[in-house]
Amino acid sequence: MSTIVALATYPADCAIHIIRISGPDAYTIINKILYKKITKLSYSIERNSIVCDNKIIDDVMLIKFVSPKSFTGEDLVEINCHGGIFLAKKIISLLIKFGCVYAEKGEFSKRSFLNNKISIFQAKNINELIHSKSDLQINIANNNLSKSALANIKKIHDELFTILGKIEVNIDYPEYEDNEISFPEVKAKLNDIYKELNKIYEDSMQILPIFSGIKIAIVGQPNAGKSSLLNLIAKEDKAIVSSIPGTTRDIIEVKTIMNGVDVTFYDTAGLRETKDEIEKIGVEKANKCIKNSDYVILLYDGSSKNELPKIKHNNIIYVANKNDINKNYILKDSLSISAKTGDWKELLTILKNEFKKIDFNDKKIIVGNNDLLHLKKSLVSLKHIISSMKKNQIDMILYDLHLVYDNFVNIFDKPNDEDFINKMFANFCLGK
Repeated sequence: MSTIVALATYPADCAIHIIRISGPDAYTIINKILYKKITKLSYSIERNSIVCDNKIIDDVMLIKFVSPKSFTGEDLVEINCHGGIFLAKKIISLLIKFGCVYAEKGEFSKRSFLNNKISIFQAKNINELIHSKSDLQINIANNNLSKSALANIKKIHDELFTILGKIEVNIDYPEYEDNEISFPEVKAKLNDIYKELNKIYEDSMQILPIFSGIKIAIVGQPNAGKSSLLNLIAKEDKAIVSSIPGTTRDIIEVKTIMNGVDVTFYDTAGLRETKDEIEKIGVEKANKCIKNSDYVILLYDGSSKNELPKIKHNNIIYVANKNDINKNYILKDSLSISAKTGDWKELLTILKNEFKKIDFNDKKIIVGNNDLLHLKKSLVSLKHIISSMKKNQIDMILYDLHLVYDNFVNIFDKPNDEDFINKMFANFCLGK
């Protein structure tokens, strides 16, 4: 096994950089570039200097870990050096010169997985935590990494493994009475496992629509105040506001967080018939934005009579703007705002209620589409087993039970597919 090295921090000038080294020769190699040789002592921190051509090039802090008590399960040293990117690269080049190999993306986490320090489920959630863009995503990843969640997953795994083992031994050695299987006990345990996995699936399907963020299109006729509303949400002048109809031609977006959920608002071109070729393109983009959005705010001028554009969408919020002028033409079931004065409490309240904070205590959430597919397959197989189980024919469920187990380990434990493992860790950051 090679000894790998990588920069664990963003590759730019900053206050401090962290260089991570892991592998059987980590201590031997690093000692070749240190002013004072270090010894293997886990969970210890010491000050030292990096030397190149008998000259000190940096004063550093070293954090030491010794196998197997490290993230990767190998000897591991982290160098905290000054934050110049040229300096960090020079230290890495010295380590490579004396025997390190530059790590691939996610290779530290991959080694942790291969050395049984983390499960595939933990690895996925560490990656989700690193790439999280909202409180919602942080909460889900941390809940999945909690001791209680991991203990519950291990319990399900062990029960499935035990049931499979007992059935296979019973088939291979039917003469041994000690291997006799209790039909009611197996059925009861499989029913409990089904309930547990089904709860994970239902919780996951509940959160999936908002996990990756919500898209909201602001649409309406020209001069309805769409750009003014976007600027109000952004708290800055993101879009040009003009009394000339058709000013907005392209899609302008603003990202924000509402109740821990990542929300993106899109200002669009006014919906109307037009001969202007550029404006036509803007209207086409607006219609495409409507189709790709989770919600649509249909904004109209509530101070004058007008006909609303006809759009098709399952989640339309009707909003009358310009209530600071008058409220004579506000339609039934519409919210009332004034983008000009900043009065949008009604709309803000409705949106926040849509993204109420969800209680994730003791909930395990799966967000990967491939993992949800594996979970669904497990549930289908389990349901078939439970409904078709007959006394004295317990061996007949073996094939379906293997399907359940294989799909389960692909999500939570240690899949055997090497290509899948390589592809998954390739999505991780360099140095992680």
